[in-house]
Amino acid sequence: KPCHAVEGEGVLFLSEASALNFYDFPYGDVLLESDLAVEKASDGIVLAPMVHYMEGASVGKSATDQIIIGNTNSGVRTTQASKAFLRSVNRWSDSLLKKISPQGPGSLDYLCFDGKPLLNAVNFGHFEQGLILKLFQESYAPGSHTYLWRFKPAQSLSFTEFWGRLKAAAVAFQPGVSKEGVYPLLFLRGLSGIFVSIADSELNCALYFEKANRCLRLPLPQEVEPPAHPLPSTFLLTLIKNAEEIYDPSRTFKHHLLVGGESVVGILDDATAAT
Repeated sequence: KPCHAVEGEGVLFLSEASALNFYDFPYGDVLLESDLAVEKASDGIVLAPMVHYMEGASVGKSATDQIIIGNTNSGVRTTQASKAFLRSVNRWSDSLLKKISPQGPGSLDYLCFDGKPLLNAVNFGHFEQGLILKLFQESYAPGSHTYLWRFKPAQSLSFTEFWGRLKAAAVAFQPGVSKEGVYPLLFLRGLSGIFVSIADSELNCALYFEKANRCLRLPLPQEVEPPAHPLPSTFLLTLIKNAEEIYDPSRTFKHHLLVGGESVVGILDDATAAT
């Protein structure tokens, strides 16, 4: 396991020592770890609770788990661990934080082996995604169930378009107003995105996740190129301006309709409507 890879990159499972002869250390120095049969939640995902801290004090009342698929951390969700197991995790964490006295943010990551906590990683000095989630949850949705996932938005999908889609689907979480919904903690078009689903149950979190995922993946409406030469018109055209919203079927962010006879022949932006 590479020492400096934090999202599961470069992990190699060996069945015999001779395989090390072909390892070229693509991520630098490595650790050798035992491949243990760690315990899993009821849905088959590895049980992986996290404790987040700021300057030696744990953050958040709601416990969370990493969502580990294969070797990769794919997100964060409300913990699936038992209360007895969490009490052991919290007791271990309090003792560790007291000993190491960290001066910034971080997390302690656990697995479960033979019914007992197994400290798997100690992260120092950065705002890990689970910590960001906890700070957001404690501020705007304390006690709620949460589900955090990562997804790279398409380069063509703007934040304004995505937020409009969430609102049109009635799943946009507005801090200080909403009790449930989906909120983008990070949105960098074409680069990276972190999204959180917030609800009163795991099932509703999953439903909001599915709706938001569709909003992220829907293709954008295609712009219709005007003809090179104006076509002769045989009917009267009427321009209806300044509509509050126009959907086709998703929100277009345009506000003017061109009507010919009984049909809509164009949805125009401000510049086109002005000509």
